[in-house]
Amino acid sequence: MRFIALLLLLPSLSLGQPDILPKDGHITIPLTLTPALPKRPLSEWYLLPEYREMQPGEHIGGFLNCFSEQDFFYNRENSEKRAAALKLPLAELGTQYGVESGMAYKSKYSNMMSRMDQSARYTRIEWNEYFNLRKDGAYMLIPEVQKFRQLAQVLALRLRVEIKAKEFDKAVVTIRTLFGLAKTLETHPTLIGQLVGYAICQITFRGIEELISQPGCPNLYWSFADLPTPFISLRQGTGGERLFIQAQFQNSLSVTRAMSDKEVGEVVQMIRELQGVNEAKVVRADDAATRYGLLATNEELLKTIRKRLTEETIVDADVVKKMSAGQLVMLEDVHQFMNYNDDLLKWMNRPAAEALKALSKDDEELTKLKKAGWVASGLFTASIRRVKVAQARCDQHLAFYMTIEALRMHAAEHKGEFPAKLSDITVAVPNDPVTGKPFTYELKDGIATLRGTPSMEGATNDLRYTLTLRK
Repeated sequence: MRFIALLLLLPSLSLGQPDILPKDGHITIPLTLTPALPKRPLSEWYLLPEYREMQPGEHIGGFLNCFSEQDFFYNRENSEKRAAALKLPLAELGTQYGVESGMAYKSKYSNMMSRMDQSARYTRIEWNEYFNLRKDGAYMLIPEVQKFRQLAQVLALRLRVEIKAKEFDKAVVTIRTLFGLAKTLETHPTLIGQLVGYAICQITFRGIEELISQPGCPNLYWSFADLPTPFISLRQGTGGERLFIQAQFQNSLSVTRAMSDKEVGEVVQMIRELQGVNEAKVVRADDAATRYGLLATNEELLKTIRKRLTEETIVDADVVKKMSAGQLVMLEDVHQFMNYNDDLLKWMNRPAAEALKALSKDDEELTKLKKAGWVASGLFTASIRRVKVAQARCDQHLAFYMTIEALRMHAAEHKGEFPAKLSDITVAVPNDPVTGKPFTYELKDGIATLRGTPSMEGATNDLRYTLTLRK
């Protein structure tokens, strides 16, 4: 089931990288930097595939072709080796991870590596999910998305090997491929697709931090300045979300006739499945069947529902009179769900600083709906908020990197010294996308601290970088 797949994806978005655990309510990432200026031509160091690199072809088929006759390369043993290698400090990453041992990027695997680069630079993207989304709703299968995660793991290890070898130009090509892979998921008609795109970005970010920390790495300020904001749009997934919800509940939205008890029961069972309620388990207090049974005894509520259906939905009063109490309650619950879900989705294409604040307030509305006994409004809402947070985190990381590179550029122009304040930097410095306000910057004893602000998920999103310059 689609929503179960989402829940399975959420805990493992790092694709093998170790999580940086919060300490004292903060996530702190230390970086040692070398002052550096950009290398010309600037566009040779940009981080997204450009039109001049494009060639005729289709992204999805190209990426999936990378799995052809490569069962050994992608088997569980080698996938676990790559995951372990991604967790190693760069200094401990041995050369065996860049040669022929199932981890390889040379010899017989070189064509597959080239195919990944090529696929990220094709001109067309065709997911072909229009029929499936309309037909299957929340039950639509998306196995190809998981395949993209496997490719990201392979590319991320290739990136780290190139960084360790100080092949910075090759590392930038690999970042382009990784970001091209992530941007392909921007067009997937589900928010899960975009969530996996953000997961691919997250694994790329560790490589970026290692890259800009290496002595000799050119300054990438203009490379980050060239990237779009938001990096991955949620427009396509939001539209698909509305479509799948409509497909999922179309049979329960019929208000032109009285439904039989069997028909109502089928809708209730569908809602129970989406809740994750199993018949074999003890019935939960928020189980749809239990809640609907209680609400159906409330005559004042039923009277209000009949009035809404007659006046707002313009249903013939005689038809409404024939509807059972179970159908009335079910229709009202779905009505509440559709409205609440629509209210959440309206924020998905708004700036993060505005949307995160509004989505936090929407929690209060959901609490009221649950307290009143309604069930469906809680479906999928956690995933909607989580995807918006993932978007904000992604854009915040990129804004951090642009600022860090501005600091490296300033140091290169000012005798290896950080500025006293961000406003001393001559190039533009981005705001924190989470708040829309400037990052907090502090310089003390030669150590610069660059800090973001917690998002709606709490203090674990208080991300900060402690920056030290090599002398």
